[in-house]
Amino acid sequence: MALAFHSDRALWVAFKKGSREALDNLFRSYYSPLYHYGLKIYGDPTLIEDSLQSFFLHLYDNREQLANLENIKPYLFKAYRRQLLRQIEKSRKQKKLQNEEAQWQPNIHFSADELISKQEVEAFQKEVLLEMLHHLPNRQREVIYLRYYNDLSIAEIAEVLSITYQGTANTLHKAIKTLRKDAKLKRIVAFFSLLFLALWSFS
Repeated sequence: MALAFHSDRALWVAFKKGSREALDNLFRSYYSPLYHYGLKIYGDPTLIEDSLQSFFLHLYDNREQLANLENIKPYLFKAYRRQLLRQIEKSRKQKKLQNEEAQWQPNIHFSADELISKQEVEAFQKEVLLEMLHHLPNRQREVIYLRYYNDLSIAEIAEVLSITYQGTANTLHKAIKTLRKDAKLKRIVAFFSLLFLALWSFS
């Protein structure tokens, strides 16, 4: 009979005790979001798959030494990010690209499918927003991705990225401010506001 874990704490306690059902629960719950986060950081599916297998194996092998947790998600994102960056660095060294290591940093990319749309008429608006997102600095894109595509709080994002709460809040604020003041976005919003008003008037 499958066990039901009613809280992160109960799941984590069971995992630390060696429960294979708890491990399976963690894997099923977090493999996909961690995989997509990994691809945002480094677009090599093979490396991401290998790193995730190593990550979950390392977690299980060292489960007894892990700290007690009340909230699993930010811990896993932070721990996986740290391991992935180490693996990327190792891979780059093996490819003899040491001269680029100092300049490399996570480079978050968005796809059009990730920009949730309520109506087909918003397709053009989505493309403009997509272009604007890709013009944000890397760290701002990563914070946007963690906040709005993985539902992490500002405190949890700060934990994942190992930066201060205020630094995270400032980064998110700057990203949103940039998007809001972009002239193209203002024109798009104005256009669709007028379009919807016109459609409403004739309905």
